[in-house]
Amino acid sequence: MCLSCVLFVSVAQVNYVDSLEQQVSLEKDVNQKIEILSELTRELFRISPDRAMYYAALLNKISDSTKSDVGHAHYYRLMASLSSIQGYYLASTGFIYRAIT
Repeated sequence: MCLSCVLFVSVAQVNYVDSLEQQVSLEKDVNQKIEILSELTRELFRISPDRAMYYAALLNKISDSTKSDVGHAHYYRLMASLSSIQGYYLASTGFIYRAIT
């Protein structure tokens, strides 16, 4: 792949992440906020795992406070993916189990 193509994709992804971060801070609807946090966490998996963990924790906190089953399912699925990416396969299977139960 050409260098200019890689740079364009990288800049576009950073712009998209910035846009999602802005949206999550402005969103009032809890269900929409959960969806935005899920997307933001997915976008950050490989770029910045620490930031992905931060947004996943925020998703879990909002899901706890609103008792959102959908939010919890998103959280556990995202944590399973993040754990797997980082090589924690046993933890990943535990999160998958929590996501489906």
